[in-house]
Amino acid sequence: MNSPIDGVTTNVKVLIADDDPIFRRMLESLLTKWGFTVETAIDGSEVWNILQDVNAPSLAIVDWMMPGIDGLEICRRIKAELQYRSIYTILITGYQQLNDCVIALEAGADDFIVKPVNPAELHARLRAGARIVEYQHFLQTLAMEDPLTGLGNRRAFSTDLERMYVHSLRHGYSFALMIADIDGFKKINDHLGHDIGDQVLKQVATTLKSAFRAEDTSYRLGGDEFGTLFPDISSIESLPTERLNTQLKLQLKEAHIRGLSVDSFSLSIGTAFHTIGNPLSAEELFRYADQSMYAGKNELNAVG
Repeated sequence: MNSPIDGVTTNVKVLIADDDPIFRRMLESLLTKWGFTVETAIDGSEVWNILQDVNAPSLAIVDWMMPGIDGLEICRRIKAELQYRSIYTILITGYQQLNDCVIALEAGADDFIVKPVNPAELHARLRAGARIVEYQHFLQTLAMEDPLTGLGNRRAFSTDLERMYVHSLRHGYSFALMIADIDGFKKINDHLGHDIGDQVLKQVATTLKSAFRAEDTSYRLGGDEFGTLFPDISSIESLPTERLNTQLKLQLKEAHIRGLSVDSFSLSIGTAFHTIGNPLSAEELFRYADQSMYAGKNELNAVG
Protein backbone atom coordinates (compact mmCIF):
# COMPACT_ATOMS: atom_id res chain seq x y z
CA MET A 1 0.00 0.00 0.00
CA ASN A 2 1.41 3.40 -1.02
CA SER A 3 0.99 6.38 1.25
CA PRO A 4 -1.01 9.26 -0.30
CA ILE A 5 1.37 11.71 1.36
CA ASP A 6 3.62 11.30 -1.71
CA GLY A 7 1.15 13.11 -3.96
CA VAL A 8 -2.11 15.02 -4.04
CA THR A 9 -5.28 13.59 -5.50
CA THR A 10 -8.78 15.05 -5.73
CA ASN A 11 -10.80 11.89 -5.21
CA VAL A 12 -12.20 13.38 -1.99
CA LYS A 13 -15.90 14.21 -1.79
CA VAL A 14 -16.52 17.79 -0.64
CA LEU A 15 -19.65 19.20 0.97
CA ILE A 16 -20.38 22.87 0.18
CA ALA A 17 -22.77 24.43 2.70
CA ASP A 18 -23.94 27.99 2.13
CA ASP A 19 -27.42 29.58 2.00
CA ASP A 20 -26.35 32.03 -0.72
CA PRO A 21 -27.27 30.24 -4.00
CA ILE A 22 -24.96 32.38 -6.19
CA PHE A 23 -21.91 31.82 -3.97
CA ARG A 24 -22.78 28.12 -3.57
CA ARG A 25 -23.01 27.58 -7.32
CA MET A 26 -19.75 29.48 -7.86
CA LEU A 27 -17.95 27.20 -5.39
CA GLU A 28 -19.54 24.11 -6.91
CA SER A 29 -18.37 25.16 -10.39
CA LEU A 30 -14.81 25.77 -9.19
CA LEU A 31 -14.51 22.50 -7.26
CA THR A 32 -15.99 20.47 -10.09
CA LYS A 33 -13.48 22.05 -12.50
CA TRP A 34 -10.69 21.09 -10.09
CA GLY A 35 -11.82 17.46 -10.11
CA PHE A 36 -13.57 17.19 -6.75
CA THR A 37 -16.86 15.35 -6.27
CA VAL A 38 -19.29 17.88 -4.80
CA GLU A 39 -22.40 17.71 -2.64
CA THR A 40 -24.28 20.84 -1.57
CA ALA A 41 -26.48 21.94 1.34
CA ILE A 42 -28.42 25.16 1.96
CA ASP A 43 -28.69 25.25 5.76
CA GLY A 44 -27.12 23.85 8.91
CA SER A 45 -29.79 21.23 9.55
CA GLU A 46 -29.23 19.72 6.11
CA VAL A 47 -25.47 19.81 6.68
CA TRP A 48 -25.76 17.90 9.95
CA ASN A 49 -28.03 15.25 8.40
CA ILE A 50 -25.58 14.73 5.53
CA LEU A 51 -22.51 14.50 7.78
CA GLN A 52 -24.09 11.79 9.94
CA ASP A 53 -24.53 9.50 6.96
CA VAL A 54 -22.15 6.53 6.57
CA ASN A 55 -21.00 7.79 3.15
CA ALA A 56 -20.77 11.47 4.08
CA PRO A 57 -18.12 13.71 2.46
CA SER A 58 -14.74 13.76 4.17
CA LEU A 59 -14.18 17.47 3.56
CA ALA A 60 -16.70 20.25 4.24
CA ILE A 61 -16.73 23.95 3.35
CA VAL A 62 -19.23 25.41 5.80
CA ASP A 63 -20.53 28.97 6.01
CA TRP A 64 -20.35 30.43 9.52
CA MET A 65 -23.76 32.16 9.26
CA MET A 66 -26.42 29.69 8.13
CA PRO A 67 -30.12 29.19 8.98
CA GLY A 68 -30.96 26.42 11.44
CA ILE A 69 -27.53 25.44 12.76
CA ASP A 70 -24.65 27.82 12.15
CA GLY A 71 -21.23 26.68 10.94
CA LEU A 72 -19.60 27.15 14.33
CA GLU A 73 -22.08 24.76 15.95
CA ILE A 74 -21.56 22.27 13.10
CA CYS A 75 -17.83 22.27 13.92
CA ARG A 76 -18.55 21.72 17.61
CA ARG A 77 -20.89 18.81 16.86
CA ILE A 78 -18.38 17.15 14.54
CA LYS A 79 -15.75 17.42 17.26
CA ALA A 80 -18.09 16.07 19.96
CA GLU A 81 -20.17 13.45 18.13
CA LEU A 82 -18.32 12.45 14.95
CA GLN A 83 -14.79 12.27 16.33
CA TYR A 84 -14.39 8.75 14.91
CA ARG A 85 -14.74 10.21 11.40
CA SER A 86 -12.08 12.13 9.46
CA ILE A 87 -14.11 15.19 8.44
CA TYR A 88 -11.86 18.12 7.53
CA THR A 89 -13.83 21.36 7.97
CA ILE A 90 -13.10 24.73 6.39
CA LEU A 91 -15.22 27.44 8.01
CA ILE A 92 -15.98 30.38 5.75
CA THR A 93 -17.32 33.82 6.67
CA GLY A 94 -18.04 37.23 5.16
CA TYR A 95 -16.88 39.03 8.27
CA GLN A 96 -13.42 39.17 9.77
CA GLN A 97 -12.77 40.13 13.34
CA LEU A 98 -9.36 39.73 14.91
CA ASN A 99 -10.33 36.74 17.01
CA ASP A 100 -12.72 35.02 14.53
CA CYS A 101 -10.04 32.57 13.39
CA VAL A 102 -9.24 31.62 16.99
CA ILE A 103 -12.94 31.08 17.77
CA ALA A 104 -13.34 28.91 14.66
CA LEU A 105 -10.32 26.73 15.39
CA GLU A 106 -11.29 26.30 19.04
CA ALA A 107 -14.77 25.19 17.93
CA GLY A 108 -13.20 22.40 15.89
CA ALA A 109 -12.69 23.90 12.43
CA ASP A 110 -9.55 22.71 10.66
CA ASP A 111 -9.17 25.84 8.55
CA PHE A 112 -10.70 29.29 8.13
CA ILE A 113 -11.20 31.47 5.05
CA VAL A 114 -12.79 34.89 4.51
CA LYS A 115 -15.12 36.06 1.73
CA PRO A 116 -14.61 37.20 -0.95
CA VAL A 117 -12.81 33.96 -1.64
CA ASN A 118 -9.64 34.02 -3.72
CA PRO A 119 -9.85 30.92 -5.99
CA ALA A 120 -6.10 30.25 -5.85
CA GLU A 121 -6.12 30.42 -2.05
CA LEU A 122 -9.19 28.17 -1.83
CA HIS A 123 -7.62 25.65 -4.19
CA ALA A 124 -4.44 25.54 -2.11
CA ARG A 125 -6.39 25.07 1.13
CA LEU A 126 -8.52 22.34 -0.41
CA ARG A 127 -5.44 20.49 -1.64
CA ALA A 128 -3.93 20.69 1.84
CA GLY A 129 -7.18 19.41 3.36
CA ALA A 130 -7.39 16.59 0.82
CA ARG A 131 -3.84 15.50 1.66
CA ILE A 132 -4.70 15.36 5.35
CA VAL A 133 -7.97 13.47 4.75
CA GLU A 134 -6.30 10.91 2.50
CA TYR A 135 -3.42 10.36 4.89
CA GLN A 136 -5.82 9.93 7.81
CA HIS A 137 -7.73 7.40 5.73
CA PHE A 138 -4.47 5.62 4.94
CA LEU A 139 -3.60 5.37 8.65
CA GLN A 140 -7.12 4.22 9.55
CA THR A 141 -6.91 1.50 6.92
CA LEU A 142 -3.66 0.26 8.41
CA ALA A 143 -5.18 0.29 11.90
CA MET A 144 -8.37 -1.50 10.85
CA GLU A 145 -7.11 -4.16 8.42
CA ASP A 146 -6.18 -7.75 9.22
CA PRO A 147 -2.77 -8.22 7.55
CA LEU A 148 -3.21 -11.94 6.86
CA THR A 149 -6.57 -11.94 5.11
CA GLY A 150 -6.95 -8.34 3.98
CA LEU A 151 -10.35 -8.16 5.67
CA GLY A 152 -11.25 -5.52 8.22
CA ASN A 153 -10.27 -6.41 11.79
CA ARG A 154 -12.35 -6.44 14.97
CA ARG A 155 -11.95 -2.69 15.46
CA ALA A 156 -13.28 -2.08 11.95
CA PHE A 157 -16.17 -4.46 12.57
CA SER A 158 -17.15 -2.73 15.82
CA THR A 159 -16.92 0.72 14.23
CA ASP A 160 -18.95 -0.27 11.15
CA LEU A 161 -21.54 -2.12 13.26
CA GLU A 162 -22.10 0.98 15.41
CA ARG A 163 -22.38 3.21 12.32
CA MET A 164 -24.82 0.80 10.68
CA TYR A 165 -26.88 0.64 13.86
CA VAL A 166 -27.14 4.44 14.13
CA HIS A 167 -27.83 4.75 10.39
CA SER A 168 -30.61 2.14 10.58
CA LEU A 169 -32.30 3.97 13.45
CA ARG A 170 -32.16 7.26 11.57
CA HIS A 171 -33.37 5.95 8.21
CA GLY A 172 -35.60 3.08 9.32
CA TYR A 173 -34.05 0.10 7.56
CA SER A 174 -33.10 -3.35 8.83
CA PHE A 175 -29.73 -5.04 8.87
CA ALA A 176 -28.20 -8.31 10.04
CA LEU A 177 -24.88 -9.64 11.20
CA MET A 178 -23.26 -13.06 11.08
CA ILE A 179 -20.53 -14.54 13.26
CA ALA A 180 -18.71 -17.60 11.90
CA ASP A 181 -16.07 -19.78 13.56
CA ILE A 182 -14.02 -22.59 11.99
CA ASP A 183 -14.83 -25.94 13.60
CA GLY A 184 -11.77 -27.80 14.85
CA PHE A 185 -9.31 -25.14 13.73
CA LYS A 186 -6.92 -25.90 16.58
CA LYS A 187 -6.51 -29.45 15.22
CA ILE A 188 -5.62 -28.05 11.82
CA ASN A 189 -2.84 -25.94 13.35
CA ASP A 190 -1.67 -28.76 15.64
CA HIS A 191 -1.65 -31.54 13.03
CA LEU A 192 -0.90 -29.69 9.78
CA GLY A 193 1.02 -26.67 10.99
CA HIS A 194 0.33 -22.96 11.17
CA ASP A 195 1.25 -22.40 7.52
CA ILE A 196 -1.67 -24.63 6.51
CA GLY A 197 -3.84 -22.91 9.10
CA ASP A 198 -3.02 -19.55 7.55
CA GLN A 199 -3.95 -20.87 4.11
CA VAL A 200 -7.29 -22.00 5.48
CA LEU A 201 -7.95 -18.60 7.06
CA LYS A 202 -7.15 -16.83 3.79
CA GLN A 203 -9.43 -19.19 1.87
CA VAL A 204 -12.30 -18.57 4.30
CA ALA A 205 -11.77 -14.82 3.79
CA THR A 206 -11.83 -15.26 0.01
CA THR A 207 -15.06 -17.26 0.21
CA LEU A 208 -16.72 -14.69 2.47
CA LYS A 209 -15.86 -11.91 0.02
CA SER A 210 -17.31 -13.84 -2.92
CA ALA A 211 -20.33 -15.51 -1.28
CA PHE A 212 -22.39 -12.43 -0.49
CA ARG A 213 -23.59 -9.21 -2.10
CA ALA A 214 -21.24 -6.38 -3.00
CA GLU A 215 -22.66 -4.24 -0.19
CA ASP A 216 -22.07 -6.93 2.47
CA THR A 217 -18.77 -6.61 4.34
CA SER A 218 -16.77 -9.35 6.07
CA TYR A 219 -14.13 -9.08 8.80
CA ARG A 220 -11.68 -11.28 10.66
CA LEU A 221 -12.51 -10.74 14.31
CA GLY A 222 -9.49 -12.66 15.61
CA GLY A 223 -8.15 -16.20 15.52
CA ASP A 224 -10.53 -18.27 13.43
CA GLU A 225 -13.61 -16.10 14.02
CA PHE A 226 -15.13 -14.00 11.25
CA GLY A 227 -18.00 -11.55 11.05
CA THR A 228 -20.16 -10.18 8.23
CA LEU A 229 -22.53 -7.18 8.17
CA PHE A 230 -25.57 -7.27 5.88
CA PRO A 231 -27.15 -3.82 5.35
CA ASP A 232 -30.75 -3.43 4.23
CA ILE A 233 -31.83 -7.05 4.76
CA SER A 234 -35.60 -7.58 4.84
CA SER A 235 -35.66 -10.63 7.12
CA ILE A 236 -33.39 -13.14 8.83
CA GLU A 237 -34.63 -15.78 6.36
CA SER A 238 -33.18 -13.79 3.46
CA LEU A 239 -29.63 -14.04 4.83
CA PRO A 240 -27.47 -15.87 2.26
CA THR A 241 -25.72 -18.06 4.86
CA GLU A 242 -27.21 -21.47 4.07
CA ARG A 243 -24.95 -22.11 1.09
CA LEU A 244 -21.81 -20.78 2.80
CA ASN A 245 -20.39 -24.12 4.00
CA THR A 246 -21.10 -25.78 0.66
CA GLN A 247 -19.39 -23.00 -1.28
CA LEU A 248 -16.45 -22.97 1.13
CA LYS A 249 -15.87 -26.73 0.72
CA LEU A 250 -15.92 -26.39 -3.06
CA GLN A 251 -13.35 -23.59 -2.98
CA LEU A 252 -11.17 -25.44 -0.48
CA LYS A 253 -11.13 -28.45 -2.80
CA GLU A 254 -10.05 -26.19 -5.68
CA ALA A 255 -7.32 -24.70 -3.48
CA HIS A 256 -5.75 -28.17 -2.86
CA ILE A 257 -4.51 -27.36 0.64
CA ARG A 258 -2.15 -30.15 1.68
CA GLY A 259 -3.53 -32.60 4.24
CA LEU A 260 -6.84 -30.79 4.80
CA SER A 261 -9.91 -33.03 5.08
CA VAL A 262 -12.32 -30.87 3.11
CA ASP A 263 -15.40 -33.09 3.46
CA SER A 264 -15.43 -32.74 7.24
CA PHE A 265 -14.61 -29.02 7.16
CA SER A 266 -17.31 -26.65 8.42
CA LEU A 267 -18.10 -23.29 9.94
CA SER A 268 -20.35 -22.75 12.94
CA ILE A 269 -22.58 -19.77 12.19
CA GLY A 270 -24.64 -17.45 14.37
CA THR A 271 -26.81 -14.55 13.21
CA ALA A 272 -28.72 -11.59 14.61
CA PHE A 273 -31.29 -9.36 12.91
CA HIS A 274 -32.06 -5.73 13.69
CA THR A 275 -35.25 -3.99 12.65
CA ILE A 276 -37.30 -1.04 13.86
CA GLY A 277 -38.63 -1.74 17.33
CA ASN A 278 -35.85 -4.18 18.21
CA PRO A 279 -34.69 -3.13 21.70
CA LEU A 280 -31.19 -4.64 21.38
CA SER A 281 -28.19 -2.31 21.14
CA ALA A 282 -25.37 -2.87 18.63
CA GLU A 283 -23.28 -4.55 21.33
CA GLU A 284 -26.17 -6.79 22.36
CA LEU A 285 -26.79 -7.78 18.73
CA PHE A 286 -23.16 -8.87 18.44
CA ARG A 287 -23.38 -10.82 21.69
CA TYR A 288 -26.61 -12.52 20.53
CA ALA A 289 -25.03 -13.62 17.23
CA ASP A 290 -21.89 -14.80 19.02
CA GLN A 291 -23.91 -16.84 21.53
CA SER A 292 -25.96 -18.30 18.68
CA MET A 293 -22.75 -19.37 16.93
CA TYR A 294 -21.35 -21.02 20.07
CA ALA A 295 -24.66 -22.79 20.73
CA GLY A 296 -24.40 -24.39 17.29
CA LYS A 297 -20.77 -25.32 17.90
CA ASN A 298 -21.65 -26.97 21.22
CA GLU A 299 -24.39 -29.01 19.52
CA LEU A 300 -21.86 -30.14 16.90
CA ASN A 301 -19.36 -31.13 19.57
CA ALA A 302 -22.06 -33.02 21.48
CA VAL A 303 -23.00 -34.99 18.36
CA GLY A 304 -19.32 -35.59 17.57
